[in-house]
Amino acid sequence: MASWAVALPFFGLLLGLVAAIALIDLRELRIPDALNAALLAGGLAQAAVTDLLAQPAGHAGLRQALASAAILFAVLLAVRALYHRLRGRTGLGLGDVKMGGAAASWISPWNLNLMVLIACLSCLLYVWFARRKSPLRPPRQAQGGGRIPFGPFLGLGVVAIWLAERL
Repeated sequence: MASWAVALPFFGLLLGLVAAIALIDLRELRIPDALNAALLAGGLAQAAVTDLLAQPAGHAGLRQALASAAILFAVLLAVRALYHRLRGRTGLGLGDVKMGGAAASWISPWNLNLMVLIACLSCLLYVWFARRKSPLRPPRQAQGGGRIPFGPFLGLGVVAIWLAERL
């Protein structure tokens, strides 16, 4: 982005969408397609503005945003299918797969691994607190193999990387 004056509205949009997704996923264990579509549209809009302003390398343009979204969507879809094949049950919801792809459009493809690492480590920390019966303990879903909302952690990852790319 040319400056924080241009970047801040996009950051506000990213935070708002990630917060909405996180709240719904925590409450209902699902991520609405409309919010995933809005997240993707926002990332592509940010990339288009970046292209228009002819930014230097390091910030994702429209082609990079599309590549990021496609790459992470495909990787998460493959992980989902492999887990199902090995364990006989779904381990990663399709909403999480779509969110991962949509969130990836906001950052450089070179940082996708870091976004996923942040998401996975923060989710593991969440489960650790749940098992220790901390005051931050999540609902019963995290007790012994139940369902865990992954959207909030993907959101944390994309926000952290988005900020790191601009500092």
